Amino acid sequence: MPLSCSVVPYSMPRLIENPSFTHSDINADCYFSCCEDNYHTIVGSCNGLICLLAAIGGEYGHEVYGLRLWNPATRTTKDFGYFRDDFNFGFDNATDTYKVVASRYNPKDELRSNVKILSLSDNVWRDIESFPVVPLEFDYPEGYERDVNCGVYLSRTLNWLAIHNHLNYYSKDITIEQFVILSLDLGTETYNKYLLPRDFDEVPFMAPMVHVLGGCLCFSYSKDTYFVIWRMMKFGAKDSWTQFLKISYQDLQIDYDFFGYKPTLLLVPLLLYEDGHTLIFKNRYNESDYYGNNAILYNCRDNKLRRTKITTGTYTCKDYICWYSTMDYAESLVSVL
Repeated sequence: MPLSCSVVPYSMPRLIENPSFTHSDINADCYFSCCEDNYHTIVGSCNGLICLLAAIGGEYGHEVYGLRLWNPATRTTKDFGYFRDDFNFGFDNATDTYKVVASRYNPKDELRSNVKILSLSDNVWRDIESFPVVPLEFDYPEGYERDVNCGVYLSRTLNWLAIHNHLNYYSKDITIEQFVILSLDLGTETYNKYLLPRDFDEVPFMAPMVHVLGGCLCFSYSKDTYFVIWRMMKFGAKDSWTQFLKISYQDLQIDYDFFGYKPTLLLVPLLLYEDGHTLIFKNRYNESDYYGNNAILYNCRDNKLRRTKITTGTYTCKDYICWYSTMDYAESLVSVL
């Protein structure tokens, strides 16, 4: 049965401050319906432009994808062909050019990846050097496909978590020394590798993550019964890692079973408020509600917490709301052409 699917820019604080938020609250303000052509995965967001992705053909594992650039403020879109790759989106401020990075595993060597860059100014794909370390693949629960370790944009760079000589995080022989952050400079189209914080000294049961919070590259992971976030205060400087948060799952009101692997405990930092103390997390913690997502608003200065369930209804229900992707967005009149 076909489902109605729409993309709606909505203020995260408004979502949190309205615990009774429902589908009817956003029906009148729907910007973009993606039911017919399936463009509902967000690749990235820069300067008011959102890059969308759709699987439009092919078999499982060999899907054919389409890219669409969309400005919600002007309600204009532009499509960019069909591909068989993984994608990321960013802005090269040196040349004032938006770029899409496409990558796929090399079939002759799965620890290498073929990489191309599309400059939207000329709509031309170019081959660049392969990833020196292939970004880590994760098999996360459904609903986290573009939230976790899929590459984050910061200051004309795209950044991924990677592990030397491994693709699967859950290989038993992984060591701390193999972890690295891989960074692609969209201006020079060259790579850098950054070490993780020195206090990251034990491989956690759940894969760690990279994010951007408050304009800084961040690294988060579970340690015992705590969730830890580090911030790289000066981008590229390994000595600038500073522990920003260490909070117990109990304080986050999450029922944590340290001795059992629980994918439903996945916790994703989404946004740091301008006050520098208030965080929004995405969390799915109820095994009976597989598709249910909760937003957690946490003030680390006052140790205060509020929780709002964003997803309503059921997966097969027409009023089902699901946030598969969450990205920063600032309105602009930048042209998609």
